[in-house]
Amino acid sequence: MKITLLVLGFFFCIGVSYGHVFTSQKGSQLAGELIRVNETSVVIQRSSDGKKINVKISQLSQSDQVFVKHWSATQGSALKDIKAADLKKKCSDLRKRYPFKFYYARFPKTSWKIHHSLAKEGDYNELHRYMVKFDEEFDKYPERFLRKTKLRGIAFASDVILEEGGQKRTAIPDYSEEILIFDYKRGDHGDTYQRHVMHHEFYHMIEEEFNKSAYWKDPHWNKLNNGNSIYGNGGAGVQHLSDMSIFNHPSTGFVTKYAMSSIEEDKAEVFAALFISDEYKKMMEWSRDDKVLLSKIQYMKNFLKSIDSEFTEEYWKRLHGS
Repeated sequence: MKITLLVLGFFFCIGVSYGHVFTSQKGSQLAGELIRVNETSVVIQRSSDGKKINVKISQLSQSDQVFVKHWSATQGSALKDIKAADLKKKCSDLRKRYPFKFYYARFPKTSWKIHHSLAKEGDYNELHRYMVKFDEEFDKYPERFLRKTKLRGIAFASDVILEEGGQKRTAIPDYSEEILIFDYKRGDHGDTYQRHVMHHEFYHMIEEEFNKSAYWKDPHWNKLNNGNSIYGNGGAGVQHLSDMSIFNHPSTGFVTKYAMSSIEEDKAEVFAALFISDEYKKMMEWSRDDKVLLSKIQYMKNFLKSIDSEFTEEYWKRLHGS
């Protein structure tokens, strides 16, 4: 990961893995996510620490002023305070688009004891933004494929903690109830990270459905490593480490350090990257010189195509504009 530290004008720049990099008229930079716009200024949530920073639009570069204008047009809900009625409408729209239930005002029945907080009025904008992201990401899947996975529900909450072990979780797949629980606040400093997690955790549900265990030690996948890699003891033991999710090709055959923790996490990381355009393009570039990674990409694509014939190479080209 490239790190650059600069203090120029109102910007403190850290080149990080996720989010847009904003540039000022003077050339200083800030990596973060645009979360609010008004007539003269924007609020950017800095990727390095999650701090929210107010910036005058006139201080941004011309290209970033265009970016803000486009964002305002496509994410209009961020320009106003979201009300309960807006959330209800968005949830209703999601129910019409996808073959599963959505929960945000109440928490569904789960197999494990999960501590959580439901959204209050001050959380509505943040939750609505997350719902929009979810819609954008799950819209990438063919409808027939979604039905075949037998996923039954999506729950949005915050402060999600699995009682067993007491770990904070960005998402929890409940295999028995066929429900995915997402913490819409955790990781909100990284737009790409949140989107990646949506696909990653969904893959664990897919593995459970089609290979009968989310923790299946797939011998065919393991052979792709050519006997040169040794996995760790699973994702739960490394979630507290800050560099696990950085998408940086740390070793032959792997896209993140987190992928090196177990076969199931490795598969989920490759799967997620297939659906995030920036990650997909990086992964394909790495695979030109990394035949192990190329084999894993092809394995995963073939697996998906075996479930639904719509996952052709043409599908991937359309998805990523190539």
